[in-house]
Amino acid sequence: MSEEYVTIAAYESLKQELKQELEHLRQRVTRLEQAESELTQVVRQKTLFGVVTKIRESLDIDTIFRATATELRQLLNADRVAIFRFATSGYGEGEFVAEDVLPEFNSALAEKVSDHCFGENHAVYYQRGRVWAANDIYDANLLSCHTAILARFQVRANLVVPLLQSGSLWGLLCVHQCSAPRQWQGSEIEFIQQIAVHLGIALQQAELLIRAERRSSVLQTTLEAQLRQRAEELALEAKRERAIARTIERIRQTLDINTIFQTTTQEVRSLINADRVGIYRFNEDWSGEFVVESMGEGWRSLLQAQIENAELCANIGECSAKLLADLPTTDTYLQQTRDESFTRGQVFRVCNDIYAAGFSDCYIQMLEQYQARAYAIIAIFRGQQVWGLLAVYQNAYPRDWQESDLNFLIQISANLGVALQQAELLGQAQQRSTVLQSRLEAQLRQRAEELAKEAERERALAQVIEKIRQTLDIETIFQTTATEVRQLLNADRVAMFRFDPASNYNDGEFVSEDVLPEFGSAWAAKVHDHCFGERHATHYQQGYVRAVDDIEQANLHDCHLDILSRFQIRANLVAPLLKGDRLWGLLCIHQCSAPRQWQAKEVEFVTHIAGQLGVALQQADLLAQAQHQSAELQIAKESADAANKAKSEFLAKISHELRTPLNAILGFTQLMTHEGTLTPNQQEYLDIINRSGEHLLELINDVLEMSKIEAGRITLDETNFDLYSLLDELENLLRLKAQSKALNLIFDRPSNIPQFICADKSKLRQVLLNLLSNAIKFTNRGSVILRVCWYDNATEDANDRESSPSHPPTFQFPDSPTPALRLRFEVEDTGCGIDSLDLERLFEAFIQAESGRKSQEGGTGLGLPISRQFVRLMGGDITVNSVVGKGSIFKFDIPIQGATSTTLPLPRSRNG
Repeated sequence: MSEEYVTIAAYESLKQELKQELEHLRQRVTRLEQAESELTQVVRQKTLFGVVTKIRESLDIDTIFRATATELRQLLNADRVAIFRFATSGYGEGEFVAEDVLPEFNSALAEKVSDHCFGENHAVYYQRGRVWAANDIYDANLLSCHTAILARFQVRANLVVPLLQSGSLWGLLCVHQCSAPRQWQGSEIEFIQQIAVHLGIALQQAELLIRAERRSSVLQTTLEAQLRQRAEELALEAKRERAIARTIERIRQTLDINTIFQTTTQEVRSLINADRVGIYRFNEDWSGEFVVESMGEGWRSLLQAQIENAELCANIGECSAKLLADLPTTDTYLQQTRDESFTRGQVFRVCNDIYAAGFSDCYIQMLEQYQARAYAIIAIFRGQQVWGLLAVYQNAYPRDWQESDLNFLIQISANLGVALQQAELLGQAQQRSTVLQSRLEAQLRQRAEELAKEAERERALAQVIEKIRQTLDIETIFQTTATEVRQLLNADRVAMFRFDPASNYNDGEFVSEDVLPEFGSAWAAKVHDHCFGERHATHYQQGYVRAVDDIEQANLHDCHLDILSRFQIRANLVAPLLKGDRLWGLLCIHQCSAPRQWQAKEVEFVTHIAGQLGVALQQADLLAQAQHQSAELQIAKESADAANKAKSEFLAKISHELRTPLNAILGFTQLMTHEGTLTPNQQEYLDIINRSGEHLLELINDVLEMSKIEAGRITLDETNFDLYSLLDELENLLRLKAQSKALNLIFDRPSNIPQFICADKSKLRQVLLNLLSNAIKFTNRGSVILRVCWYDNATEDANDRESSPSHPPTFQFPDSPTPALRLRFEVEDTGCGIDSLDLERLFEAFIQAESGRKSQEGGTGLGLPISRQFVRLMGGDITVNSVVGKGSIFKFDIPIQGATSTTLPLPRSRNG
């Protein structure tokens, strides 16, 4: 008995555990279903956002259609997504213009379709937004002709949404399942409707673009810039008129109030999780109707009920529309109150449960007819008047409306009110735009003629300027300009007049002209006008341009009339020719056959031409000066070259002549120092002679080296050599000299620098020897340090890149024949330092720093200049940092190429 009890208890315990596990699994399934639903919603929203983004980024409707078809087919996992366009002749014919289809099914692209039943029986419903979803075409009671069309494209399940362009039915967005029937979900239908709305916007944009392109193609190419600017100004003016008709960007950027309503109801229903959201519009007599709605799957459409049941439009008395359960009915309460109970943003009616609100039976019956269980109503104001209502229904169950829900609905209704005001103003703006368009076309025709002439003048001006720039010969420039300007302005004569500089602007002559054969030439004609210099020259020098339409009507002095008559002039246009700030002459445009009304554009054109001629005069003057200076510089260069050559020859010869006796003197002084019979004074005198001779020999060598550098006779002699050996040689050479002054001589040579390199060994040795010798010379205590490192141009100092000095980087030359690596040398001392004023002239020949002048071991002042020239010749430069009393650092770097021990020259044999 006890065993049975234990078995039952164990069974009950196991049963309880299974129940808990089952409940746990059920909860997980629920959460997974919710997550899948949310993920599907996010994917669809992202796809919708992508379609809208493509529409905004592109105006190519074919590109938009193809991208949309591809994304929709992949998202919905359909066999085909296609876009069908109706023919212009009517809704009985059309073709597929875009599609994305799986490879195993036939393409419908460019396929013609003829269906006379569609235009007669169905087009009007699709025009009003009808959506047709067939889960299986063979169970949909279709006409045989319709079934045949669908079977032609292997369609088994079909989802069709209308594409509207400016309120007209443009085509259809078709989703096909070809492999098997398919149960279309309400969320899929709603999503496809959203896509269709935005494709309709794209069609509107494409239509506007086509119209704009057709208008712009009529305009001349030369006028596009001017007309585009004018069109943009008028478009901006029209935009300002239409701007107040645009819905707030938060709702949607569109000019179509129906699209705004449709998008808003869908978004509100989704965000507030309601079963139905509708927008109710009042008529002038306070009856009304629903104009748009968004509802969840499985609920009856109120819009369709309004179309199918005409009795719903009758007045049904007590069941007032103020409670918004009615559709197109008369609201006697609103007629009596005249919307006084509405204040902006006020919630008109909220009901959490119709069965607990105490409503009359007829009202509850009406609510049941429309499947409402709870609702929230917000007034929509257009200006100061109530336009309609935003109605949100919960059908499946009661709902406790939260304050956040109501605040959100109040904000939405306020935005809809603004959109309505803007839509009303849009209609007015469109009327004004039509009027403006008519005026624009007339103005553009008139402006086109003016701009054609202006463009011709601009082209001519550009041609004249181009010809002026092509030559610096002033006579050619004058003649070309006179010919071009006369032909363009259709004048009788164009001439250039030059003043005599010594006449104070009273005398001059015509130096160039282009004139018609029937009129006399003014070329080289002398003109004397004593009045000009006294009365007019100052004004012309300031840029004054004079235009005389008829000389006989201009009240001119007799002397002036006589001059003009001498050249048969009847109308005159004169602009100054300025060379810099000085009045050089005049550009004269003559009409000899009759008077002429000079236009402002002609005066402006002539002023531009005169300005360009003034520039040409300056350029010609500068050319003459440049040619003169070039000749003088050539003579000076030849003299300098000859002097340099003579100096180099002299220095080479004199250095040879000086070195021979000087070496003899040094040799004899060294021999005499070994004589044991010399007194201390004689030994001191010989030391002085020896030091002075060595100093003189060093000076001669430096002067000769400097002259070779200045003459450009120094070249690189790059060879392969052992860098380590060179540094060891220098260290051994200078160590005794450093030890004699109790200095610490340090050669810091990391193991990662290359041992064998290709460079000019001799010049590198001389530079290092000069810098190290100077450092020892001017350092009395402390140390002299030579640091050698390498780095590449692409990064920076390779030694600085490594964090640990105990692990230096491995040196490796690049494979490229052009070296990217450089060796850097630094000579640092703890000597007296160099003053900042001396640093500026440190590398000038024969210049010594103050510390050198005070030192008893001053040099020639040529060591550093020669070293800098050698370093620059090797591809680098020397820099110096110094602090007085603390020391100096001289740095230079040179590019290097790799070498190996096998490429070094063999040492010469002693017997060789």
